Amino acid sequence: MEREQMIRNDALKVELADSSMIAELMDRAAASRPGRMRRSDRRTAPARRTQPRRCNCGTCRTCIDNAHWEMVFQKKFADPYYYQLHPPRQGSSLNGF
Repeated sequence: MEREQMIRNDALKVELADSSMIAELMDRAAASRPGRMRRSDRRTAPARRTQPRRCNCGTCRTCIDNAHWEMVFQKKFADPYYYQLHPPRQGSSLNGF
């Protein structure tokens, strides 16, 4: 019980620093991080890099290769009935036996 009371009393002790020391510590911390800017120093958001757009001329080697692989994909994997409504199946998988 006494130990618990001591822990509670120690947890409540707070030491305050004067504002000049806090300002000095903040300036020192800002100087140690050269890549970061303060919110007040930010004027505008930095420009974001945009992904280079893919060519779609249809005549260059890249466009021809992309068209070829798109055709291969469509032949192998595209299901023309994928987006159509399918009636619910009411049969059993055991009906063929």
